Amino acid sequence: MDGTALRLGRADGAGRSPAARLDAGAGRNAGLDLLRLAAALVIVLFHAKAPGGALMPAALGIFAATLGLLAMAGADRGGFDSLVRRRAGRLLRPFLLWAAVYLGLRLADAAATHEPLLPAIAGWFPPAGTMGPLWFLPFAFLASLAVAAVRRAWPGTARPSVALPFAAVGTGLWLFLVDPASLAPGIEVFFGYVPAVFFGMALAAAGAEPFWLGLTALAAAVLGLAAEAGGFAGGQQLYVAVPLIAVALLRPVSGTATTRLAADLSMAVYLLHVLVLAVLLRISPFDLGSIALGLAGFAGAAAIGLVLLPTPLGRWLF
Repeated sequence: MDGTALRLGRADGAGRSPAARLDAGAGRNAGLDLLRLAAALVIVLFHAKAPGGALMPAALGIFAATLGLLAMAGADRGGFDSLVRRRAGRLLRPFLLWAAVYLGLRLADAAATHEPLLPAIAGWFPPAGTMGPLWFLPFAFLASLAVAAVRRAWPGTARPSVALPFAAVGTGLWLFLVDPASLAPGIEVFFGYVPAVFFGMALAAAGAEPFWLGLTALAAAVLGLAAEAGGFAGGQQLYVAVPLIAVALLRPVSGTATTRLAADLSMAVYLLHVLVLAVLLRISPFDLGSIALGLAGFAGAAAIGLVLLPTPLGRWLF
């Protein structure tokens, strides 16, 4: 859900790291843009309780691993202060705008049903609530800065021989030391997708090198399957999301204006879909749990996004 262009190029200089080569090529990878839009569809299906929603951990894993990849690849651009401002504008501004919208609607709904307002507010914010899907924006802000800070403080992580062990060991320790299921829902979501961010960093370091991409995908798959066998519910973020991104990096497809729109549209759908689903449940014949509701929710959010994205209002909202 990051707007940074990902560029893939061949090794074009002795001693250049894969992460540097990844960021120095001549074209945008359309595969990553389309993966994010597909992930947004799965998240809509999940909130509609429709078939396909069970892949939600993989969908969020795609977003989390991609943000780690892009933050790693772009960590050297400008100063850290500039990076903070860019990330805040890209992630925290829409978070604050949409938080105001959704909180207002939550309060209006509580008033209409005579629910006490203060408990309604407390139940929406962490630790009790996740703020709906909005939690991912502050998570992405903090995670992207952490990745950039690690990359700047430890330049060796740009090498796949360092980045992959870092991701594997970091994920193992994270899964061993942190039990997201024991945390309150509004806190749990900020911890559940850190492993995908670790492996996004490893994918960035792998660049377009088949050996390292394959090894990274394999390590993620093994860890994800082992974690799920041990009771961790989010294993799909590793054994589904990371290999899919690795394939997109291994077989890059040149981007077009249409595929670039897909990346922007994924953000619009992510932010709009809860509102669209709420309206559809009130005015349409579609039932919660039906594939029709999920697809209509995605189509409605995408249609609104397509109308708004070219406008100044759309650029401000998304």
